Amino acid sequence: MLKNILKTSWRSLLKNSGHTVTNILGLTIGLSAVFLILIWIVHHKNFDRFHTNSEQLYKVVAHYQDDNGEIQTNGEAIFEVMEEAESTIPQVDKVTRYVTNWRWPSQQCFKLDPADPCIYQFGMFVDSNFLELFDYAKGNSIENPLKNPKSLVLTQSLADKLFENQDPVGQSYKIGCHLEVTITAVIDDAPSNSSFQFDYLASLDVFHTLRLGNTIVKKWIKDKSYSTYVQLNSNDKTQVVESINSLETKKKYSSSKYDLQPMVDQHLYPDFKDGEAVAGLGVYIDMFGLFALFILAICIINFVNLSTSRATLRSKEIGVRKVTGASRTMLFAQFMVESFWQVVVASLLAILITNQSLPMVEALIEESMIVSFTTENLLLLMGILVFTVICSGAYPALIMSAYNPIKALKSKGLKDSNGSLGVRKMLTIVQVVASA
Repeated sequence: MLKNILKTSWRSLLKNSGHTVTNILGLTIGLSAVFLILIWIVHHKNFDRFHTNSEQLYKVVAHYQDDNGEIQTNGEAIFEVMEEAESTIPQVDKVTRYVTNWRWPSQQCFKLDPADPCIYQFGMFVDSNFLELFDYAKGNSIENPLKNPKSLVLTQSLADKLFENQDPVGQSYKIGCHLEVTITAVIDDAPSNSSFQFDYLASLDVFHTLRLGNTIVKKWIKDKSYSTYVQLNSNDKTQVVESINSLETKKKYSSSKYDLQPMVDQHLYPDFKDGEAVAGLGVYIDMFGLFALFILAICIINFVNLSTSRATLRSKEIGVRKVTGASRTMLFAQFMVESFWQVVVASLLAILITNQSLPMVEALIEESMIVSFTTENLLLLMGILVFTVICSGAYPALIMSAYNPIKALKSKGLKDSNGSLGVRKMLTIVQVVASA
């Protein structure tokens, strides 16, 4: 029976090729837009989740009251406070600090020969354990390339620009044309869904030397503030925050209140208001998710209206099949399979269009998006296709399989007896509202 249903439905689609092409074209355009929007949404929702311990990584932020009585927030913590937190709070596994800005010394002139033109690159100055918390250490990398106080780690793209086909690991290099460091590793470039974007990594000791001209001892830096991340071994963030704020060094240095923001939330909720994280890009994620739902609804309604408007033209076919013994269940299955074929073809075309148009979309929005084929994303795609098949096929299948064979053979159809015209009018109104 299944083989017969598959054959009959496919032949029916080929016979009514004009109607089939129109339906498939509408679904293809709508699904292409939905897929592009979902790629953008998933790309931003997956920011920083490629780190192995992403769920245990937190940025330390400090809330303080300004002169106007308003609560402000910055993303730095005092060195000695977080050093004590790492040694005394059991839930804190590791603490790492970094310094970065959009000016010198983060932006450095790279060149092998003084006579060469500058290649300006942006980098970060980090603690020796930075690559133990964040999964950037791939490629030609030793176990801990930042252990040496005068170490420099290059990304693959910067290494290619400077050394072309040579292996730079182990070579000396003068950063800023005067401070000699050792290139200890070449690692892969940071992916586009990483909050940290850099061309090189250097130790914090290099930063201190570039800024002040000599190596800074720990006694000098203990009361300085740095951007800081912690890795926890517990999900009880509240307890850790209370423990940090109760440290004696914390009370000695600062009256501000420390807090921990999950790393996986920072991209979508980068700003704070009155001490609470507020949605930034997260608002647009929700908005475009709603747009994708509207577009999907529009193309499904278009499919349903085209299918039901054609129902009366198939009344004789349905009447003959019922007279010859076809049950309503079999007819329902046939029409659902017809919808299934059209959705599958439209989905394949939409995937092809999405793949071809993605570079143009990336150029338009000036972003490089990562298409990740995770289990969750594949399940989401399958869910959309199943939802589309059911929503686009169920109502037309119910309408057509319910035809009275006698009236169908007399070509009277159903007209408004089952309210099909009224439903089409209602769906058209919903479609226009969604479009607006």
